[in-house]
Amino acid sequence: MTISQHLLPAQEEVVNKTRAFEKMKSEAEKCLAQGERLSKEKIEFEDATYAKACVFVKRFVSVLNKKKAKLRALRDKEDSVRAVEEEESTDIAESFESGRSDNEQSEEEASNKATTSTKERGRKRAARSKKIPLPL
Repeated sequence: MTISQHLLPAQEEVVNKTRAFEKMKSEAEKCLAQGERLSKEKIEFEDATYAKACVFVKRFVSVLNKKKAKLRALRDKEDSVRAVEEEESTDIAESFESGRSDNEQSEEEASNKATTSTKERGRKRAARSKKIPLPL
């Protein structure tokens, strides 16, 4: 074997390895380009999704605030109706009491004094000690 015969297989091996290296290098560049493209697409998708979510959240908050305002208005209206009803019931009770004759009132006071017993006094104390919850 001569030196040239020994060099031929080595040269072929170098050529083959150079080709394989070039092929791997081009594949790596393709993968890098694809990775950059996918990264850009991901960012665009996230931006679009975030923008849609922001619009949705803004709409939701707007609707929620409108509902809260309606509830406050209804609560205020209900409170004013209750106040009017309480005033009317107080007026009716006062007019009923003022409509009785003095004779009826004195008879009622006399019967109250006559029927008062220790049990009733206990009931009155219990009734006074009870706390009546006020409507909000």
